[in-house]
Amino acid sequence: MKTKHDLKELHNFIELISDLVFVKNIKGQYTHVNNAFINFLNKKREDILFKTDYDLFRKEVAIKFVESDKKILETKINNNNIEDMIINDDNSISYFDSSKQILYDLEDNEVGLFCIAKDTTVKKEYEIIYQDNKKLLENIAIEKNLKKTLNNIVIFAENRSKGTKCSILLLDKSKQYLLNGAAPSLPDFYNNAIEGLKIGEKVGSCGSAAFKRERVIIENIDTHENWQPYLELTKKAGLHASWSQPIFSSNNEIIGTFAMYNTMHKAPSDFELKLISAYSNMASVAIEKDNTYKQILENEYQLAQLFNNTQSGLIHVDKNRNIVKANDRFYEISGYESADEIIGKNTSKLYLSKESYNKFEKKAIQQLKYKKVLNVEYQFIKKDGSVIWCEVSGKRLNKSLQLALPDGILYTINDISLKKSYERKLKNSELLNKSILATIPDIIWLKDKNGIFITCNHEFERFFGASKEDIIGKTDYDFKDKKTSDSYKLHDKIAMDSIGPVKNEELISYFSNKKKILLETTKIAMRDNNGNIIGVLGIGHDITKREEELEELERLNKLSTSLSESQASLLSLFDKGDSVLFKWQNNDDWEIEYLSNSIVKLLGYSKDDFMSRRIRYEDCIHKNDIDNVKKEVKNALENDLRYFKHEPYRLIHKDGEERWILDYTVLQKDSNNNITHFIGYVTDITEQKKQQDIIFQQSKIASMGEMIGNIAHQWRQPLSIISSIATASKLEKELGILSDEQFEEHMGIINKNTQYLSETIENFRQFIKADRELSDFNLSSTIKSFLSVIDSTIKKSNVEIVLNLDDNIILVNYQNDLIQTFINILNNSIEAFEQKEEKKKYFFISTKKEDKKTIIKLKDNAGGIEEELITRVFEPYITSKNKSLGTGLGLNISYNFIVQGMNGKIFVENTSFKYDNKEYKGCEFTIIFNNYYDS
Repeated sequence: MKTKHDLKELHNFIELISDLVFVKNIKGQYTHVNNAFINFLNKKREDILFKTDYDLFRKEVAIKFVESDKKILETKINNNNIEDMIINDDNSISYFDSSKQILYDLEDNEVGLFCIAKDTTVKKEYEIIYQDNKKLLENIAIEKNLKKTLNNIVIFAENRSKGTKCSILLLDKSKQYLLNGAAPSLPDFYNNAIEGLKIGEKVGSCGSAAFKRERVIIENIDTHENWQPYLELTKKAGLHASWSQPIFSSNNEIIGTFAMYNTMHKAPSDFELKLISAYSNMASVAIEKDNTYKQILENEYQLAQLFNNTQSGLIHVDKNRNIVKANDRFYEISGYESADEIIGKNTSKLYLSKESYNKFEKKAIQQLKYKKVLNVEYQFIKKDGSVIWCEVSGKRLNKSLQLALPDGILYTINDISLKKSYERKLKNSELLNKSILATIPDIIWLKDKNGIFITCNHEFERFFGASKEDIIGKTDYDFKDKKTSDSYKLHDKIAMDSIGPVKNEELISYFSNKKKILLETTKIAMRDNNGNIIGVLGIGHDITKREEELEELERLNKLSTSLSESQASLLSLFDKGDSVLFKWQNNDDWEIEYLSNSIVKLLGYSKDDFMSRRIRYEDCIHKNDIDNVKKEVKNALENDLRYFKHEPYRLIHKDGEERWILDYTVLQKDSNNNITHFIGYVTDITEQKKQQDIIFQQSKIASMGEMIGNIAHQWRQPLSIISSIATASKLEKELGILSDEQFEEHMGIINKNTQYLSETIENFRQFIKADRELSDFNLSSTIKSFLSVIDSTIKKSNVEIVLNLDDNIILVNYQNDLIQTFINILNNSIEAFEQKEEKKKYFFISTKKEDKKTIIKLKDNAGGIEEELITRVFEPYITSKNKSLGTGLGLNISYNFIVQGMNGKIFVENTSFKYDNKEYKGCEFTIIFNNYYDS
């Protein structure tokens, strides 16, 4: 069919086709081209139209195109299956499947050729790479010379990328230096310069690619910083562009580089990038195959060395029981001199008889059938006819393993004739040995020179946790870990290499009870009559207790020295300080054995006054305190206390002055656990006591001022009533209207209010007493009395008092100190209410008897104390108030009243509670006394 077109409409038609389309006239000039063709040539339309193939393509390509066109025009036969190849200006190649048909105009005149070219470059490139890979893999599989294989890869690459020179570089074992692999097109001087070059981030292309583990593309060697140190080489070699790809092993280890060099400044095409990746992969396969092959050769060599140089005889027997291979040691054992005498011969010639042969083979087959290892001792006959005992172990060889030996059985044979001889001798004296070994408490064992146990005693059985029967014939490795067994083996060797006994200390653990002991082992080589070593005898003696005693003695010596030095320093410190160190006997007279010189400063008496018993310490204790001091000592003795602290008590100075002290005492016992001495120290706290009393008085004065204000407020109403009644009575008397009944009534009212004033004065008088007085008092009445004194403050603060009191509790203690404590706690609550908006303000007081104790609780709903302060509220100067509003001493004084002064306990905690069906938060103080009486 003829292709006819209106030439005027042809341009619009070809633009609809995505492939390359062009029309040539009879002269071979391009008259119509579509945009795809223009873009491929990268020229303008006017630079293409009416040009020939010789104007647009290389000469060799143009000739091919012209001849193809000429053939079609001459034969009048269209060609729809043309494979074209175009070498581009950058030496890259484009592939097309083309169709060319003769073009006719509408008048049926032949006007030229209509051509369509489909770009198949990508498909063709993959086909090329696939074919190259296939050929290269075949070459890698059969070629054992790595150099030739790598050269072949480089030649393939250079043929596919015209104008390039390729190289493969390898990395040394350290992965730090480049080695020549293959670069047949690069000059020798260049390859020699690269050899041994250390890789680095900016070392050319290959050194950089190996260092960074990534592809490095350098389009212009002459200007790139990586190549500046090597420009003399590259210019001489005519290299101006380089593209390098790292070669990775199958486990992602860098093993070399593949590189393409160009003689012009150039970036790689997509196809060239594919080639770089493909050929680097082929190089990886070749290098890994070569490494594997070398490793196989090395393994085979080492196997041969091991086979021929082992100290045991080795023979390989095939399935027909013929000897395939034997080592030199086997020849020595069997008495044969060469391979010709034994190789290919049946093993039956090694046995004493056919019956012996059949018996051994049957046993071997039974054990080896299921891939078990054969271990037996058997008698064999040597070449000269003599009989020897051998230890034989055998194992089937797996045909799948790539070993130098074919399938069959590998036997290991050791001559144990000497061992058997000594076993017989040892057996003759076995009863005697057993008796001796059974009576010796030490660990005893005997091994042959290969470390195999020959015998042991009962203690050794306990150590290994196995019976003698299970131990004999085995080694340390059958019972202990490798590290321990290696150590035992080393010491055995040292003993065998030594002339006399070798001693060593080892920490061992018994298997039976995991008991650890320190063992002193003595090992000595056992020799035969000719002086040949046949084994090692070992004796282990438990020296744990001895070592512990030596260590304890050394520790005690060091401790003694240290204590002596520390004691001298400590005694010197007390002699020069304010505290007095003492040591007295536990007897009725408290006889003093030691006293520091600082006693002079405390009491005015010398150390000698007490040591000579001219002065007794007991006589220096204040008469009002001596009973309590003795009571505290007695309590410590009865309760077997290790340590106790006296409550502060008074001593009388030589000049009659009272000294308050703190006394800390430790009880010392003898070896029979009897308390023999009191050791401790006393410290003068007189000044602290004075300061405490001053603070207490100041606190009481402050409270007195507050109470006076309360009393003034409470007296105002009774005084007003008395004044009004007296004035009314006087007026009625003057008017003559005052009857006796009215007079009696008026006097009763005046007397009632006067009694109230008197009661208030008595309460105040009791509180302001200067001296502390021990008395018995009703706790409930005391609480109500203190509340009445500060009633006006309570009302002014709008605080509601909630009482839950046991009216039958009588305390024997210091009443005023307890009242002062109540006032301090209530005042703190009132101040807390002032800082918190709470509509209902409650202060709860409860008392009860429990387990022979009196428990007093004081609680508010003022929100509680800050967590960081609550554990320190009883310390001096701790307050949550502004410094101008409080001293922080109130609760500290209260603590001293209760704990030190009244022998009680006090503590505080934040609490949440419910009252009148509403939840509240506050703090709760608890005071505990150990004694009470029912009223």
